Amino acid sequence: MTETGVAVNERCYFASAADATKCSRVTNLIVHHARRAMQTVDATYPSRDEAVFEWLAARRATGEAGGFSDDQINEQFACLHALGMYIDDAAHVSIDDLLFDVEGEPLVREGRQVRRADEHFRALRQTYRDEARRVQSHAFAPALVAHKLADPTRRRSP
Repeated sequence: MTETGVAVNERCYFASAADATKCSRVTNLIVHHARRAMQTVDATYPSRDEAVFEWLAARRATGEAGGFSDDQINEQFACLHALGMYIDDAAHVSIDDLLFDVEGEPLVREGRQVRRADEHFRALRQTYRDEARRVQSHAFAPALVAHKLADPTRRRSP
């Protein structure tokens, strides 16, 4: 404990079984605050995109069919972002629609309408004030632990 917060030594030995246990409470706290920051963005700028509404309805139906509670569905199925963290590696995914405030006015910065993924990223940066050298900007096809997320609009040949 320090006068201004908590300092954590997360130095790890690669492949050490103890690291997940050592870091899990801190990473859970980080994920909790990060998700709250993104939820604030989503509450401030509700989607107006029909494709997003259709996707959310399908996700909600999946959660209901699985027997999940409303809280679980809202948290895990019908949200506009996902975030995970393991030890000291984190990744998040956001719906990338254009943002409007609750009155329907577009959110504009530097002459351009802001996208949800950009605002989520901005909220995360403000929440943690991470050093720029340690932050990787979002991308359309990020590599996450050796698995590449494919662009669903691109078709592969059989």
